Amino acid sequence: SEFAKGIPALELAHLRKQWLGNWYSSMSQTSTADDPVTGKLSIAVDEDDANLIGTISGSPSGRIFDGQLSADGSVLQGRWKHENGDSGRYEYRLDQDSQTFTGNFSIGDAPIDRSANFWNGSRREGR
Repeated sequence: SEFAKGIPALELAHLRKQWLGNWYSSMSQTSTADDPVTGKLSIAVDEDDANLIGTISGSPSGRIFDGQLSADGSVLQGRWKHENGDSGRYEYRLDQDSQTFTGNFSIGDAPIDRSANFWNGSRREGR
C-alpha cells in the first residue's frame, strides 16, 4: 500500500476518523492462544505531526505507537514501543464494518509475519 503522503487534509481527516477512539485489543503469539494480553487501546491524532498515535490503558509509558494510514485508510502501520524498552513494527487492517481490525506485529526490525504475533481489536469488548 502507498501510505498517506500527499492526501488532501480533508480527505485524510475523514480516513482517520474511522480509527479514532477506543478499541478493545488483544495480542498473542498464535491465533489460538488461550491467554492473550488484552487492554483498552485509544487512538488519537498527534497534533505535532498529524500521525495517529496509540496508548494502552494501564501502560505507565502511555504512548505505545505512531502510525500512518494507507491511501484508502484501511491499513494503519508503524512502530510500537513497550515501557520495558522492547519495540518493533505493527500493521492493522480495518474490517469493512470499521468495528474490528486484524493485525500483526514484529519485534525489532524484523518484517511483519502475518502467520504469527497477532494484534487484533474490536469496538466491542470480548470480541
